[in-house]
Amino acid sequence: PELVALLTRHGPVRLDASSASPTVATILDALGTPCLIAVPLLAGDSLMGVAEVSWCTSISDEEQRVALARIEGVSDQAATALQNARLLSTVRHQALHDSLTGLANRELFSQALDEALACASSVANTAVLFCDLDNFKQVNDELGHGAGDDLLRQAAARLKRQVPPGDTDGRLGGDVFAVVM
Repeated sequence: PELVALLTRHGPVRLDASSASPTVATILDALGTPCLIAVPLLAGDSLMGVAEVSWCTSISDEEQRVALARIEGVSDQAATALQNARLLSTVRHQALHDSLTGLANRELFSQALDEALACASSVANTAVLFCDLDNFKQVNDELGHGAGDDLLRQAAARLKRQVPPGDTDGRLGGDVFAVVM
């Protein structure tokens, strides 16, 4: 019930070992704390985590109010930091991947190729494979760009299934795909 309260109220929840559900009371006893305040880390309505503060001895109501104010401040800052990290991850992914196929774009493919060539030695082979789709322009002209996009997505999915982990597959542009192995 405490978790439901945290998820539905989207606000702090105070957990006391003396009045908590049996599961939570067992956890609080194992932690050696009679009381805990849990505050959700929220991004809009999305729960990203939980921050908590607990203590091992009884504290006054004023001390609990101070603890609550501090943990709510930490919760707000942590939620903002998590949102920023997610946004940065999304932007980084978009900058390095083809939006239609999800494959590495020209920039990421070039980085992978540079890395593979830098690591190449007389005992390790490196190969670059190029593939383009014959008559792709005809598909776009006769069936429309939607059909062409579907064909590119299908070609990318098939390529992904064939490329071993550790190798990089990419769409260099148009109907040109490449793999660095």
